[in-house]
Amino acid sequence: MRLDKYTQYNFNRSVLITIDTQNDFTLANAPAMITGTQEVHPDMVRLLALFRNKGLSVIDVIRLYLHDGLNAGLCRRKMVETGNEIVASGGKGAELVDVLKPDQSVWFDFERLLSGKLQKIGKNEFVMY
Repeated sequence: MRLDKYTQYNFNRSVLITIDTQNDFTLANAPAMITGTQEVHPDMVRLLALFRNKGLSVIDVIRLYLHDGLNAGLCRRKMVETGNEIVASGGKGAELVDVLKPDQSVWFDFERLLSGKLQKIGKNEFVMY
């Protein structure tokens, strides 16, 4: 396919979106670990650094499951309903993996996120639920 003025990639107007890069989905032995996620961390770290250094926007899309599991995806609802805490509001498992944070002092404001608001965690970086 040949690119034209409408489809030409413009890096300086790009946004990087990360999805589900939380401890409970990423770390070894995590309750809902997605195989292969840790292996791509070095590439993600480099890409995040590039966007952050250029002042480009980053959006981290996360999941937060209520303790009763009512808002959990169907593939994980039974796990949550039977007592497994997965990306539970207020838990360490719901936080971004440390190596992907813009700053190690970043912690989620779960109340803000669950109310539907964005949380600013860096100069041009936001978290959304």
